[in-house]
Amino acid sequence: MKALEHHTQSPDLVPANFYLFPLLKSTLKVRPFCDVTALIKNATEELKMLSQNVFQECLRHLYSRYQKCIVA
Repeated sequence: MKALEHHTQSPDLVPANFYLFPLLKSTLKVRPFCDVTALIKNATEELKMLSQNVFQECLRHLYSRYQKCIVA
């Protein structure tokens, strides 16, 4: 498999973790945090609780997006 090079800020190719942000946002926005350390700790715990299926779905979204860029 050949790796495709692209700019890190390419609007067509989002990073794999882009699809995780809505999941984190929905669980973290209801809780107030006193500092950044508490936020990071809670976000890490939330990520650890996600199932493997969630990560696989994010990768499927990413693969689909890459395929659209290749075709274009």
